[in-house]
Amino acid sequence: MDWDTYAEEMGPRLFRYFSASFVRELADECTQDTLLRVFQAYRSGRFDSQKGSINMWSFGIARNVRLEYSRQALKSSLRSSEFSEQLHGGKTPDVDARIDCQHMRRAMWTLSDIEREIISLLVDRDLSLAEISALVEVPIGTVKSHVHRAKEKFRELLKPKGASL
Repeated sequence: MDWDTYAEEMGPRLFRYFSASFVRELADECTQDTLLRVFQAYRSGRFDSQKGSINMWSFGIARNVRLEYSRQALKSSLRSSEFSEQLHGGKTPDVDARIDCQHMRRAMWTLSDIEREIISLLVDRDLSLAEISALVEVPIGTVKSHVHRAKEKFRELLKPKGASL
């Protein structure tokens, strides 16, 4: 395998994947970490072309890296505003938008890990339910159930106080 060509092709795709969740510096770090892990795993014989393409396998590794980095940020007990700035560089244009973003982010963190991941893949990566099912290795019906539960949680958490839907 030509690793230079692979890195040139996959590096930007992985960076875009991580940019949806993290600021540039952290997205760079995650991209490098993923490429290194793919290389090490491939060299140790853990890649099986019968189970899928190297690109799909790479995004599976990227998914794990994203989860690890997200958990590290959460465990560091940053206040929500600092967490927002770390993830998105604090680039919200006005106070109302910042409050809305923070409210949405807090709502995302109330979801289970798998629900948060599936919603992120659905919204940020624009993957189909079938692609998400293959990536997270759960049946498509389970993916649909997670999406439904997450949407219900969002409706409840994001509705205005005192409002009934």
